[in-house]
Amino acid sequence: MILSFSASGFDVLLALDGSLPERQFFLENSRLPIIAADGAALSLAKIGVSAQEAIGDFDSLTAENRDDLQLAGTKLIYDAGQDDNDFEKLLRYALNNGQRRFLLCGFQGGELEHTLNNWSVLMKYAANPNTDACFCIYDSGRYAVPVNQSLEVNLHTGEIVSLIPQPLARVTTRGLEWRLDNEELRLGRREGARNRAISPNVGIELHQGSYLLCLDSRLPLAPAFETKNNSK
Repeated sequence: MILSFSASGFDVLLALDGSLPERQFFLENSRLPIIAADGAALSLAKIGVSAQEAIGDFDSLTAENRDDLQLAGTKLIYDAGQDDNDFEKLLRYALNNGQRRFLLCGFQGGELEHTLNNWSVLMKYAANPNTDACFCIYDSGRYAVPVNQSLEVNLHTGEIVSLIPQPLARVTTRGLEWRLDNEELRLGRREGARNRAISPNVGIELHQGSYLLCLDSRLPLAPAFETKNNSK
């Protein structure tokens, strides 16, 4: 599999109620519809960005907030379910509408358990072949992409690359400063954070498990997975 970067790789932008990027991020991705958690929709409105849909129980919004969002063109979708967090509510709605390639922002920030819960939801859906979904988290100028196959990717020499197991990954790498040779990464034991590309062509052979690949963002370009046969 080859990881490349395309200008039309995402279907939708999901905005969670964490630390959101600055307005420029949304301008660079203005072609994407935005589905937001209710609190995130309010934060976006404060920087002049309108979500197409806002989902949640709306307990944190005043009647005036709700009116303002609707006047700005945001459709309010009530979901008071207590079994799913905001991220899963947004995902379920988007998947039901046929959207499969997700750019995520606001993934972390606020209380630690919110971030960890979001990561748990990501692991559940990224590992489910029935959803046929692809995910990319944007945060502070970096991408985090779930990977469950061997891949090749062209990077900038010197670029910081992290492989964070979910929760286990056995990998062999090529083109990274600290080479891994059929070595196990496992949460709570050993992570693959802050490696460095020493070649523009990096290969990561995945023998077992899955991981988050963290690298520099290419906005507005999106990560896209291709088979080797299709890339020729």
